[in-house]
Amino acid sequence: MEYITSHGITAKAASILGKSEFAMGNDDPALNSLTAATSLGESDFRIYEIKAEILERKNQKISACEAWQAAARLGSTKAAINARKLCGTKTEVPVQQVPVNNDATHSDDNDATHHEEVNPGTVSADTSVVAEGEVISEGRHEATDSTKTENTESQSEGQANDGGDLLIPDEDNTINSIVIDEELTLELFGQGLGKRRVLERPSILILAEKDGLVTVEICVNAEGRVDYAEFVASKSTLSQNSLVSLAIRKAKEFWFEDSDYPKQCGFIRFKIKGS
Repeated sequence: MEYITSHGITAKAASILGKSEFAMGNDDPALNSLTAATSLGESDFRIYEIKAEILERKNQKISACEAWQAAARLGSTKAAINARKLCGTKTEVPVQQVPVNNDATHSDDNDATHHEEVNPGTVSADTSVVAEGEVISEGRHEATDSTKTENTESQSEGQANDGGDLLIPDEDNTINSIVIDEELTLELFGQGLGKRRVLERPSILILAEKDGLVTVEICVNAEGRVDYAEFVASKSTLSQNSLVSLAIRKAKEFWFEDSDYPKQCGFIRFKIKGS
């Protein structure tokens, strides 16, 4: 609403409002706002993904298929998979060229284990914070891959890059469980992400007063970097701003092994034990 006050009712404003309504579980207002956003020219694939999820829940299969296909054409591999499952059609996802930085090197252990300072009593939608009475849990730096599964399996049917089509991962929900300490466990899953080895992860500071889950959807590029992260309210039981913003930012700092997939989308579930 602040954005609308400052900028007027634009496509971007309608998009922000729709995404916010969706995050709060308000499907009908979210659908109305997102439909307005696309009518005004907004072309973010996430808008179509959300519309498709809502329409599926409303059992409007044809409209949901159209939304999944639109999201796939805008570059969403998640949408391409769902379109194939729900609609029985194959939608080609445009291949995006990823620039290669030959000078890029992995961060050393000293940089990766840098501990951040947080300001007690502050809540922010954009930065990690610790409020009064909350508990901080410091995780270990090394990437503990409990599945210890190397990505050596051959490509299954439906993954082959025949005729130049984009390589799309199958829906594989194998879970990679990473125990940080007695107060925090991470679970990585979705589109085979649980089988993709974690090369590096940040030191993780987490906070909570009660037990619960915070789930973040992520998309990982071919070089292993997380280039998309968003809170998933429907898969979470905690929604405190400080927890959500922390989880999103830390999810973006993961580094996975290289892959043939231009984009692989799954989830990081933060299983928090409060104190």
